[in-house]
Amino acid sequence: MTMPATTSISMQSGWEADLRLRYARDGARTMLAERLHRGPLVVQKALYPEDASVCHSIIVHPPGGIAGGDRIAIGAKVEAGAHALITTPGATRWYRCEQQPASQSVSLTAAPGAIIEWLPQETIYFDRTRARNALSIDLAPDATFIGWEVACLGRTRAGEGFDRGEVRQVMKISVDGKLRWCEQGWMRAGDALLA
Repeated sequence: MTMPATTSISMQSGWEADLRLRYARDGARTMLAERLHRGPLVVQKALYPEDASVCHSIIVHPPGGIAGGDRIAIGAKVEAGAHALITTPGATRWYRCEQQPASQSVSLTAAPGAIIEWLPQETIYFDRTRARNALSIDLAPDATFIGWEVACLGRTRAGEGFDRGEVRQVMKISVDGKLRWCEQGWMRAGDALLA
């Protein structure tokens, strides 16, 4: 007796979220001219704590963290002469990923005379995280970028180290379409360099 052939279907789990932002200058004011999102990733409103020339946006991810299989994509374009500051309300948490890695890609573009600030709160990579985090910045020759990626491995205050898992990070900065900076990191739990 022969068994019928079976087809294996790979089930992808996790959140898929995509956020696209566009900032434009309107007189002396920078406006959040466009915001499109799919999945659980939003900017609720534009804020102006400094003055009307600098538009602050806080990216909110309602699930509260990134887990196995999650795929997060963020894109922001700052048009000529505009000034945007993008941040998060709290630390980004990357939870344990036993099966599938999680990924986040951020792509920022600044036109001539534009300023873009990427200042998220710190990122906490929990033990057993399998993370892929990419940041790509493309600047016009006279645009300005200010930014950081602050990474914490494990939750030391909770007594948790970073004993299993890995984090792969890449940051690329291009000016006028030419790659000027590329930094890559592969942090593996247990690596002697982490000690």
